[in-house]
Amino acid sequence: MNRKSLNKAVVRAAFLVTATSGVLGPMAIGQAVAANAAAPVVSPTQNPLNIDIDFDKDKRGPQGPQGPRGYQGAQGPQGPRGYQGPQGPRGYQGAQGAQGAQGAQGAQGPRGYQGPRGYQGPRGYQGAQGAQGAQGAQGAQGPRGYQGAQGPRGYQGAQGPRGYQ
Repeated sequence: MNRKSLNKAVVRAAFLVTATSGVLGPMAIGQAVAANAAAPVVSPTQNPLNIDIDFDKDKRGPQGPQGPRGYQGAQGPQGPRGYQGPQGPRGYQGAQGAQGAQGAQGAQGPRGYQGPRGYQGPRGYQGAQGAQGAQGAQGAQGPRGYQGAQGPRGYQGAQGPRGYQ
């Protein structure tokens, strides 16, 4: 319903209230508008009181004072929950953040268990004989030795054979 047809509906309702009760006031207009909202709109050609009114030529009287503010109605019931919409597109990857500060050094862990003894490896191959080394330098002369003690007297030997004549 546009503004022009709404104005016409209010004027019709005010006219009907005035014609039937003879009183026109803010309360009467409000009731007439509420009643007219539920009732079908009566066109000037279907006027039930057969009063000739031409609504289409914009003949209007001076504007009346503004009516008092109406009471606030009770809050209506909460509507049903809407359906979940589709998932949105994946966002762009953000820039890499700054590197964080280095953390403190952790505590030393406990000593590990000794592992099992390993298998003995295979015997290695005998290597080739090495080259003969160079002769060393002659050593310095040693100090003179001490004189030894006199040895014991020897045994008397056997008499030799008689010589030739």
